[in-house]
Amino acid sequence: MIQSGVYKKNPLDLIAIIPFDSIFQLARIARLFRAIRLIAISAHFLKPFFEIIRTNGLYKVMTFTAILIFVSAIPIKSLEQSIENYADALWWSIVTATTVGYGDISPETNIGRVIALILMLFGIGLLGMITGSIATYFINGQSKENPTIEFIKSELSRYEELNEEEISRLTVLMNQLREEKKKVG
Repeated sequence: MIQSGVYKKNPLDLIAIIPFDSIFQLARIARLFRAIRLIAISAHFLKPFFEIIRTNGLYKVMTFTAILIFVSAIPIKSLEQSIENYADALWWSIVTATTVGYGDISPETNIGRVIALILMLFGIGLLGMITGSIATYFINGQSKENPTIEFIKSELSRYEELNEEEISRLTVLMNQLREEKKKVG
């Protein structure tokens, strides 16, 4: 029989027997909210990455090169004696396509060398496409100029050829730009 004075002397024992596991299981919901918040934040930072991949059709080249890497590992595994399994063949394909070329595995047959050449060409092409797409992304981000200003520049480049009507049209456009600038600034 339990004496009532025991809990008064040892209150921590009373707390220790309370089943808190169900309360802590409810706290797992907080993890879900943290995961959702992490996904939302990462989507914001990954947006430029996906825009770069869509630039210049880079996603098509990446897809084709990835398929080529996986497919080229199949004949290499069967043709080359030094490659024992598909994982080694896949490793060789990736190393060759990325132009790293460790040299731990190298083709010995002529067909294997032709496959290596094809992988190298597409790997170099992929690297060039990645570089070009990144450059295009940043260049397009900087040149967000007003089309009216572009038109005025193009017309001013042929100033000697302009007639009076075209000059007055350019003057009207310049006045409109001045009014827009006053409203903004």
